[in-house]
Amino acid sequence: MSTVAVVIACLLALGVSAGLLLWASRQRSSRPLAVSGLALLLGAGVGVTTLWGFGAATSLVLIVMLPATLLALAEAALSVRGVHWVWRLLVQGVVIFATMVFEWRRGDLFASGAVMATVVGVLGFNIVVFAVGAAQRSGAHRTPIVLGVLGSLYLLLIASGLPNPGLQTLLLVLVAALLPLLVWTPPAGLVDRLLGPMLAALACAVGYYAWLANASPAMVIAPLLVVGVDVGWTLVARLAGRDGRSRLAAAGGWWRGVDAWATPADDLVAQRAAASGSVRSAALWLVGATVVVLAISLLQWWRLGGSWLLALAPLAVVALGWLALQLPWVRTSLRNLLIALAAVAVVALLGAAASYRLDGRLVVAALPVLAGLVVAAAAGVRVLRPYLPPLPPLITRKQPEPLP
Repeated sequence: MSTVAVVIACLLALGVSAGLLLWASRQRSSRPLAVSGLALLLGAGVGVTTLWGFGAATSLVLIVMLPATLLALAEAALSVRGVHWVWRLLVQGVVIFATMVFEWRRGDLFASGAVMATVVGVLGFNIVVFAVGAAQRSGAHRTPIVLGVLGSLYLLLIASGLPNPGLQTLLLVLVAALLPLLVWTPPAGLVDRLLGPMLAALACAVGYYAWLANASPAMVIAPLLVVGVDVGWTLVARLAGRDGRSRLAAAGGWWRGVDAWATPADDLVAQRAAASGSVRSAALWLVGATVVVLAISLLQWWRLGGSWLLALAPLAVVALGWLALQLPWVRTSLRNLLIALAAVAVVALLGAAASYRLDGRLVVAALPVLAGLVVAAAAGVRVLRPYLPPLPPLITRKQPEPLP
């Protein structure tokens, strides 16, 4: 009965999400609509409700999904009304902390864990909202969905080894609701204000569920690590760089400057790489780096184990390597590229030394070095790519013969 309930829930989630997106796509000629976030909300909601109706949803599924839905709707409504980021941040903290307090009272975690989960949840939520908003402004509508599906499939593999079947059930429903978003994207020029909050809220929900089911923090962080490095670098650059400070000063006062600082624009590293090359190339580099991070994380979970801080070291090397290869001043100079690779190598060697010192296993110490070699190989591809022949097209169209 449980398997039948999960299948029915997934089919309903897929059908509701796809049906709404299909209807919106047919309205583009008369009234363009951006309903990806609403389709994800309704699809996931119908799927989880179906699980609950059949008795196949654990109590934790409802505990994480109800606040996640409230969090997404509140963020979307407040951002549409133009509410300042600080007040939105306060609302996010209240919703997440209230959920953690409820879990603490149930005895699922300690008070210190509730506080840490609140801080990490607010941070992760804002990273996803920022990144998705920036991607939509750059026309890369599918990239956040691809990363979301990849992260969900990765957590599905992790959940197969965790003693909590509810996580697998929830992830299957969310993947079913996400897949139609890969086919139907919002019309060009429209920004879906609900999509970013929905993806962020669902990421927080499944991340918290996985952590509570004994997944390590490194496993939970892995799907967002590369994107998080990009967002973090961009926010620091807005404060430290001349262009960033000029943009904040133009906002008109420090209070508006704070809101402008946390508002997505066109200055993410991935966005700049897309502007100087192509959106597809930048998306492939971003998705490729994330796939490497997830593969290393799965290898650690499958074979190695150990401290989550040590497990984070090779993942951080890959994320920092992606950042180094995508920075504009690195892409235009071989000297700067070598300097960036030297910095990544230092991080990799420090991670290897710390891993050997604290863990003692050579294979654990070798992972940061292996991650550094992957970054070096990617740098070699970037350097040699202009000298290689162009790739043949995927589809060759036969040219029509001229009329006699």
